[in-house]
Amino acid sequence: MAALTQRSWVDVETVLMNPKIPLGIFLPPEEYSDIHLMATADGNGVNAGAFFLRVHPWSVGLLDAIISFPAYRPHIDLEHHDQTALKELLRDKEFRHHYLFVPQRWFNAYVKELYDSRRPWQMNSGDILVHFPNLPHNQDEMWMLLDRSGMHLREFEVDYESTTYPKEIAEFWISQKDIQANQNGEARKAAEDADKLLKRTASQLNIHREDLSQDDTAQIEQQMAALRLTLRNQEDNNEATLLYYERLQDVREETKIYNDLANLIQASRVLHAVAARGRDELVKRAETVMMTSKEHFIPLNDDLHEDAKMDLIGKLDTLRGLLAQSPFEDPAVLLAVEDLELVCSPSAISQIKLLIVEIDDSRDGRNDPRA
Repeated sequence: MAALTQRSWVDVETVLMNPKIPLGIFLPPEEYSDIHLMATADGNGVNAGAFFLRVHPWSVGLLDAIISFPAYRPHIDLEHHDQTALKELLRDKEFRHHYLFVPQRWFNAYVKELYDSRRPWQMNSGDILVHFPNLPHNQDEMWMLLDRSGMHLREFEVDYESTTYPKEIAEFWISQKDIQANQNGEARKAAEDADKLLKRTASQLNIHREDLSQDDTAQIEQQMAALRLTLRNQEDNNEATLLYYERLQDVREETKIYNDLANLIQASRVLHAVAARGRDELVKRAETVMMTSKEHFIPLNDDLHEDAKMDLIGKLDTLRGLLAQSPFEDPAVLLAVEDLELVCSPSAISQIKLLIVEIDDSRDGRNDPRA
């Protein structure tokens, strides 16, 4: 079945060293059905000397894009011809989610010095093949290994079970599951950070819009819209935000969500500065109104109605609780301050004092024996 669904490619400057290795061992497990290209990378990025391609419309689209690349992207220098085109295309949104780099030695080993295993690309005994991408510079080594492969020597033609492949392949796919789990976690964290930033920026913009220039406001709103669109696209794709791109080499392409987060933070610098000043003023207002309540109402505590006492204490506790949050929510604190300022306004204090005087006069009248 694998022969009908997968195709492999190797360049002509490749020597088959171990025909005992079945190609099927390199194919991804069933749960990776969204991976259509399995390739390797060297110091120059993806190497097109050997790869596996799933029979799939995605693959047809990729090959078509490679062939037509010079026509619709003539401004890009194809230093390594189709390989450079492949490298560029794997960055595109259309293709970047559906390929995976695997250890280079699996099916695209190089050779510098025989049996030198210090480098991850160096061919080991029992490896399926060796690739010579720098011909004619290393043609002597290629002819030497070509002669040896024709001798069917035991040092090269090793049974699959006796090679390093079973252990390496099993460990690789286990590690990929861990990597994907971590990436999904990071993607969720990025989305949560973006959602918090959007809410905080929208709240600050609503409070301080009049303090900003029209250009600053327009730029902030534009970046907010871009970030919201990215979050919607992430949900629609139902894929991890962090991509498969070169994850074996632990090189992560910076993704749209992080770019948009950075752009919104940059655009909101003026807003955040205005909000910080406004927050300082808000704290001062809160401190003033709490001090006012203590100065004017605590002395009157015994004369206040029980409901009025509980209302005042509740408002004070609410404000203290909001200020204790780090960072506190500006709109909620503002509402609590304004609510307490109404109770502690000069007119309200005067009315309460007048009411207390009237109550005292009434009490004195009832206690006067001449009344």
